[in-house]
Amino acid sequence: MRTRSKIFPLVLGLLLFTSPGFSKAQKPQPTKRYQRYSLSRGEPIEIPARKAILPFVIYGDEMKGATAYVPSGYIGDASALSVSPIYESAPLASGKPGRTALKITYFPKGSEGWAGIFWLTPPNNWGTVKGAGYDLSQAKRLTFWVRGEKGGEIITEVKLGGIAGGPYPDSDMASLGPLELSTDWDQYAIDLSGKDLRHIIAGFAFVVRRADNPRGAVFYFDEIVFEGEAPSPAATPTTPEKSP
Repeated sequence: MRTRSKIFPLVLGLLLFTSPGFSKAQKPQPTKRYQRYSLSRGEPIEIPARKAILPFVIYGDEMKGATAYVPSGYIGDASALSVSPIYESAPLASGKPGRTALKITYFPKGSEGWAGIFWLTPPNNWGTVKGAGYDLSQAKRLTFWVRGEKGGEIITEVKLGGIAGGPYPDSDMASLGPLELSTDWDQYAIDLSGKDLRHIIAGFAFVVRRADNPRGAVFYFDEIVFEGEAPSPAATPTTPEKSP
């Protein structure tokens, strides 16, 4: 009887601890976050985002640590695209020599007639992961370097944001294009003035079309960076669309 008398209070305590009412009362409440707008739900909901420190590098030799955004969101004729690193580099803002760039190979196949890739955080997040995005409100421009292998390649659109299908979507989007490439490295800038960048899960994206590249295309991206007010000193303004 003594053993049972000792066990009974212990069991009762465990039942109380694991009961819904007890758990609710003892569970720490999350810190209140300011409201963000859900494009898909049409109402304000809480979407926490990590604050980005500028310059914020999506891809480049001066990136510190692991990349925040991963080229994982294939769209259209996904099998028509491949991505691989190469040992060459666009000019760096610091003036130091670079080491690598990204090679994009487009072989037009499939029924869609177009293809593209989103750089997402985390990989394959189409707006379903709460707290995954970055707050890029301080960014004024997204700059990137690109060149074609033969010249004449056409990228239909380069963009950021625009994911709206899940409960935690991008808060805005911006784009540039079409771009006709040369064999030289050229820097472009997407103007972010007036954009709501408080929650961005798609940091970079591009789309190419079979109609523009019937024989396929090979091109290269490098130094993809969110910047503040000051333009990059490495910019090469050779067309009105490129960085001022």
